[in-house]
Amino acid sequence: MAVWRNDFDLVDGFDESFVGWGHEDADFVLRLQNSGVLRKNGFCATEVFHLWHKEAARDQESQNAKLVLTRSQTTVTRPVMGVSQKRVNDDAKITRLG
Repeated sequence: MAVWRNDFDLVDGFDESFVGWGHEDADFVLRLQNSGVLRKNGFCATEVFHLWHKEAARDQESQNAKLVLTRSQTTVTRPVMGVSQKRVNDDAKITRLG
């Protein structure tokens, strides 16, 4: 995925309140679309590189999917915990209620 910096800033980046593996990219795209940013599919149009990293636990995947599904019924554009928020440490996370 590639995105203009202005569009990234418009939606305050990825929502770092997501716990573990899964669906934070779908949430990011949803919020971009809700902000009026148009998506262009570049599938098979360019090379893709992915940095290797230890994979996060998948035990919250279904909870993350439900959150994105719920947000898809709204016009939300800003994350719960975005890039503009001050971090206490690199493992910043919040506890979800409900």
